[in-house]
Order: sequence, then C-alpha cells, then structure tokens
Amino acid sequence: MVDLALLPPDIARPARQAMRWFNDELPVPRLGKQNAICWFRASQQEMIDRAFDLIAALRAAGHQVQQLQTDRPGRCLYEDPYQVAAIPWRDTNLEGKPV
Repeated sequence: MVDLALLPPDIARPARQAMRWFNDELPVPRLGKQNAICWFRASQQEMIDRAFDLIAALRAAGHQVQQLQTDRPGRCLYEDPYQVAAIPWRDTNLEGKPV
C-alpha cells in the first residue's frame, strides 16, 4: 500500500486523480476474505489506460509495479462489464513482469 500523502505533490496529484476516478467509476467486487486475482476486460481500454496512469505515478515515486500473467486464472468469483475476479487454482503459475 502507498500513502499518497508521502509522495511529492507533482507525483501525488495524478495518482490521487486516478484513484478518485477508479473510486467513482469502478464497482468494488464483494469477495469477502477471498484472495482473488483481478483483471480488466480487454474491451475496457479506458480502465486500462487509467491503471497505467496510476502505475506511472507510482513508478515515478520509486515503487516497483508488476503485471501478473497466467494462462489458468482459476475459478471465477465475480464479473461485471469492467473486470473479472478469480480464485487461482493451486497449480496456477503467476509470472510477474515489471511494468
């Protein structure tokens, strides 16, 4: 977790704007205590672009960000027009790459 108040103002401002936008536009899945992996649907380019805006701000502040990839995401727990959440199978291999 990143405390945006600790970031320099020129980095915190775009990060706050991105977070505010997500809070307003993206439904929050009710997953309980499930440890799910989530992703945006490929058709949601604006969501993806905004996520990369947030990633750019975090990287500018010196934080490492990784994108996880898998061919076997697991059992679907939640989906809406914007995103999908799944519980990974036990043998799911999540490969991270820096973004």
